[in-house]
Amino acid sequence: MNIYLNITLGLIKIFFLFSMLFLGIKKYVLLKRDFTFIFDAIIRKYFEYFSLLILVLFATIYTGFYDGIVVSIIMAIIVLGDYLKVTNPYYFVSKFKERFKFRLIDLVKNLEKNQFSIKSIFTGYFNFKNRKNIYILYSIAFLLGLIILISFYFIRYDHYLFSPSWFEVLEMINAKDDQKWFTTSIKSEGIYAFINYISHVTNSSPEITIYIYSVFQLLIVVFFIFWIVVKITKSQIIIPVFVSLFYILGFTYLPVNITNFYQSSSMHLAFTLVFPIMIYTMNPESLPYSKWERFVRFLIAFLALGLLDFYILFFVLPFFFVINSIIYISKTNLSRLILIGVYLLSIIVLLLMYSHFLDGFSESISVFFKRNLIAVELYFYNPYMSISVDRLLFYYQIIFISGFFVNILFAILFFKKWKKKMVFFLFTLVIYLLTQINYIWIDNDLLLRMLSILIPIQTGIVISIFFDLFKIIFKKEYYKSYRVIVVVVVTVLIFGALQRKQISIEKEEYEVLNEEVLSANEKILRNYLDRSYMVVNKEEFIDLSSGNRFFMSYKEFMHEKYLKQDNLYAKYIGNNKYLHKHPNIVMPSSVLVFVYDEKFSKDVERKWLLYRINYLKSIGRPVREIYQSKYLKVFEIINKSNSSYVTEMVF
Repeated sequence: MNIYLNITLGLIKIFFLFSMLFLGIKKYVLLKRDFTFIFDAIIRKYFEYFSLLILVLFATIYTGFYDGIVVSIIMAIIVLGDYLKVTNPYYFVSKFKERFKFRLIDLVKNLEKNQFSIKSIFTGYFNFKNRKNIYILYSIAFLLGLIILISFYFIRYDHYLFSPSWFEVLEMINAKDDQKWFTTSIKSEGIYAFINYISHVTNSSPEITIYIYSVFQLLIVVFFIFWIVVKITKSQIIIPVFVSLFYILGFTYLPVNITNFYQSSSMHLAFTLVFPIMIYTMNPESLPYSKWERFVRFLIAFLALGLLDFYILFFVLPFFFVINSIIYISKTNLSRLILIGVYLLSIIVLLLMYSHFLDGFSESISVFFKRNLIAVELYFYNPYMSISVDRLLFYYQIIFISGFFVNILFAILFFKKWKKKMVFFLFTLVIYLLTQINYIWIDNDLLLRMLSILIPIQTGIVISIFFDLFKIIFKKEYYKSYRVIVVVVVTVLIFGALQRKQISIEKEEYEVLNEEVLSANEKILRNYLDRSYMVVNKEEFIDLSSGNRFFMSYKEFMHEKYLKQDNLYAKYIGNNKYLHKHPNIVMPSSVLVFVYDEKFSKDVERKWLLYRINYLKSIGRPVREIYQSKYLKVFEIINKSNSSYVTEMVF
């Protein structure tokens, strides 16, 4: 199966998984006329459920009960309990029965009155008479579809697949199935637990799930960028769409490493919690929670953030809290003080927890902090940028500072709402200034990745400020819903024209080969019974699907010892008693040999492999070609028929 199809199917499954968010949203919210109200409700439920999911993953792995089904059942109970508004778990069953009977009786009544309609379920959610709602919905759908297309296109630039960092990530993902939260050292590994969980719920291999998650992280970040721009600028379509397209298409004008486009980033996932924290901190009264509920939910969110990316929680968020406290000093109240207190409490809890695990690894807390300050696997490299990154950031700051002063002017002369914009201005400025400090424990690559998310948002804020200025000077409204089409078309054409030369680069041959190896590996995983076959491949691929099959290097396969074992197994294959006494001669039911094109293998090695395969065929071993591509062939040597290939076993 093509890896693009696998990624697409995985994303569709994730979409249905995230549709569970709607279960926690009351019907009156779904029937609300204002689309942004629904948007806020979805973000709020994501904020709650995703934070809980990370803690559930940690708890189940730490206690040794982790499994995709177990976590899914726990989360389903939590979502259902939230939907039923169960505050006491003791009454969960009775509440469920009561609500089920009520819904069933209501359904029967509607059927008797001939009032029930499947169409009404879908058409009642949004007021489609409101043209603005239609544009917002279509804008988001267009952006998500465009992201998937762009993601597939960027595979041609990918240098990440099968790199040492890729195999390290794969090891950490697989470790979660062995009930290990930490692998070789103590660091934030929540992202790898989440990827492992995605692998379970989408029924995808960990190797393909790395791709699926990479596209998903881009989808979810754009969704949150769209939302936070709406919340800060109050523009519902034009500016959010432009900012989202800038983030997706402006890769030559952002400090982003597109050669490692598919590298799993805990920072992107962490920002899906950071953005709601920012908005809720600036306006805590917007949350429909009591003080106790706010305390619990923010504590869970901060703990989840610490498990995902301790760097963001401990080293980045304090800058935001300080800036926010200064700007909103006149509105400091108990709600904001409680939130700061919850943040400090979460830091204490996480430090105690990490200290406990550090004792088991014989590491000090200082080593832990240094490891989280520096991301060794992360580096910035974008050969397709039009100008140097330092000059690019300098130009951005000039634009942002001009917007900063216009925003102050609005605050003084027109009493416009300016505080949220000011907080974001100063926060982005602080991150930029940190990149200018030459200090060994300040990782510029991490900060640049952060700026690649913040710069498009800040650009949108500046545009909204100048749009407001235009409206005041010319006494005209700049917003019309239908103009979103013009914005989309013009933005895509501009970025396409600016990057025409950069986006016409062909794939390297080794990148094509890597895709073929991954595709062949996925085909084998889909069609062969686990632990019934052995893969013969280069030693660098020993960790590929290591939990599902046996592995043999080329050197071992071409050794005379292999032929001896093969002859003995063929001789006694029907003598189970003998094989039970001599398990050392037992062979897997199938041996799958990867043979590479002469461009990617030593000439002598390739000839010996083909010679060994032909020899085994000549002495009666069934041999067939199960995969063929431009640079790769995979042969199956059948030691025991109808015992490995699932289709043959069933039919």
